Amino acid sequence: MTTPQTPAGWYSDPDGSGGQRYWDGHAWTEHRAPAPQPP
Repeated sequence: MTTPQTPAGWYSDPDGSGGQRYWDGHAWTEHRAPAPQPP
């Protein structure tokens, strides 16, 4: 049985910085962005 992989994309930074970090589908990258502002 295969474990489904999380698709690549921007997610909450697991470091707890409050921003976002890019997951490339296999590992976290060094690309970070501030948290999106509420409308």
